[in-house]
Amino acid sequence: MDAVAKAANVGKGTLYRRFGDRESLLLAVFSEREAAFQDELLHGPPPLGPGATPEERLHAFAPAYLALLEEIGPIVAAVEDGMPASRYRSGPYASYELHLRVLLAQGNPECDAEWGAQSLLALLRAGHVMNLRRQGVDLDRMVRGWCIMVDALLGNRR
Repeated sequence: MDAVAKAANVGKGTLYRRFGDRESLLLAVFSEREAAFQDELLHGPPPLGPGATPEERLHAFAPAYLALLEEIGPIVAAVEDGMPASRYRSGPYASYELHLRVLLAQGNPECDAEWGAQSLLALLRAGHVMNLRRQGVDLDRMVRGWCIMVDALLGNRR
């Protein structure tokens, strides 16, 4: 809160009056950028947005989300860490899960799309990604791993 107050050139008390607590401030910062990402998923150009095959859209999701994490990863990690388990059934996480579940089901009706979507999202938890980045794992390697998982769930043999 101190760093945010200083950057905004306001007192810490002003932040607490406006946002109430740290989690609310983090959600406010996260929400704006996350809404733009959601818009890309729903209305943006292919392959992330509509108009591409389910496979192409699934392959495009990880690079786009990893780019978001490169931008605001610590904020996303703090939001995730503060989320009670019940919040995974609402908000952005639930939207991403639904998005991935629908694409998996379209791409492979035999796939356990619910499990697959949740498993794929586990690969992109901000804290996990940030830990891998600290270990020197580059984004291309993460994307390749994501695509291997997607292909396995879709029943593709490459």
